[in-house]
Amino acid sequence: MAKQKPENPFAGVSTTSSSENAAPGPNSTFNAAIDIVRSQVGGQEVQSPPATPAKEPQVVRVNRGYKLREDLIKECKRIAIDDEKHLYDVMEEALAAYIEKRRGQPPSL
Repeated sequence: MAKQKPENPFAGVSTTSSSENAAPGPNSTFNAAIDIVRSQVGGQEVQSPPATPAKEPQVVRVNRGYKLREDLIKECKRIAIDDEKHLYDVMEEALAAYIEKRRGQPPSL
């Protein structure tokens, strides 16, 4: 049994269309498909997404799998809910405050 090739939906489509940049060659089928889509859209303008304001560089967060005391996690969750924040934001603030507090003190040996 010989395998039959699937029917090409663009076989009868002419590549010469309203887009004058379409050149015959390996992209001719692609260009024909683009022309079909454009004709189906009916000349609707494609809207670009609104410009977003410049944001601060993203902070890289990693999942290290640390085990923490359950009572501390529950209290952080309560704080996060009360302040309408993410849990990781509350924990990061607590760690940052702890580190700043430690930097202000001389190291203990």
